[in-house]
Amino acid sequence: MSALRDYYDEVVSSCPDSLWVLAGYSQGAMVVAEAVKSFWHEQVVYVALFGDPKLYLPEGSGLLPDACLGRNYSTYRVYVPSCRTHEGSLKARSPYVYGELVGKYGLWCNAEDYICGSALLPWKNGGHMKYSERMAQLVGILRGKLLGGSGASVVRTRSTYSGVYALLTQDTYYARPDEEVVIDASASFGLDVDIASYEWSVDGGEYMAGAATLMRGFDAGEHSVTVKVTDMLDSSSEYTSKVIVANEEDALVLPAPTDVVARKVDDGVVLDWSEAEPAAPYLWVRLNGFDLDYAPADQKLLTITDVDFDEDVVIEVAWLSEEAASEWREVGWAEEDEISELVSEPVEAAEASLAPNTEVTVMDGVLPCLILLMCLVVIRWICWK
Repeated sequence: MSALRDYYDEVVSSCPDSLWVLAGYSQGAMVVAEAVKSFWHEQVVYVALFGDPKLYLPEGSGLLPDACLGRNYSTYRVYVPSCRTHEGSLKARSPYVYGELVGKYGLWCNAEDYICGSALLPWKNGGHMKYSERMAQLVGILRGKLLGGSGASVVRTRSTYSGVYALLTQDTYYARPDEEVVIDASASFGLDVDIASYEWSVDGGEYMAGAATLMRGFDAGEHSVTVKVTDMLDSSSEYTSKVIVANEEDALVLPAPTDVVARKVDDGVVLDWSEAEPAAPYLWVRLNGFDLDYAPADQKLLTITDVDFDEDVVIEVAWLSEEAASEWREVGWAEEDEISELVSEPVEAAEASLAPNTEVTVMDGVLPCLILLMCLVVIRWICWK
């Protein structure tokens, strides 16, 4: 961060009228978000954050988040296809946007990116390596800000036509029967020519002209919604998302775990959920507010070692699937009787390649260092006339 600030000071001293676009990827997103606070804010054109470990999207929290209905999006949400995404793997930075730069932030968090919080399972992280696919969208946003683009039917300053891109903010929406869903295509863009029209098709039906958003209710079941955007050169592009409508509210969420007990054994704890009825493939465990492990539901036992019993020990569990997590529930304590029988035989994980070990330490609660790359892109506009 200090190097970025030093570079900024050097450029501004020699060219005080320069304009800045800052983009950060992964750890670089955290660096940019902090460094930009000390920039001259009137010179900052845009701040783009990709795969931010400190992501914060309040519309993605709760049992049936507003984002799953396409509502109350944060102003900086550009492309976050998972509607339940609400905080990054390193927890949220709040307030997320530095106050003097409201309206100049853009946030991207691909599906299956544990780093920015769109996936709950740590090994679901393939999306973290795919942000280069989103760079064209950033270029389109910047052209609109720097070159205009208020509906004029002229090709912007490019010798080669680059096309139009349809995009829906999310890949899946969730609702109850007849509950209105707002499906947003305003993230669609043209690199060289403005968008002229939006057309919508539901469940493969005929395209109907409309606005950049579609608002309607759906019957119970799974539906497809496709938007087709056409630019002023009559080139078009399509994008399809799903709408999943459940008959009952309970079908949209996971129930919290019951019948999970903790037993103290020497300097550790054994969790036992052999009597529990699993509601998801994994049991999520945390100790005193820190995530510890994700254990396969059919594993039934998990040993936590190196627990400091000089302080209060609070263990919480939640059911976890690829798409959702239940609410946390505190685990009750049982007596130590028959504990030797419980732990005498090691328990094999269901899928050794994916599942965690059957024994964890408190140190495993530190989030795994899954951030493999750090990329910081600084685009400098010098001596803007």
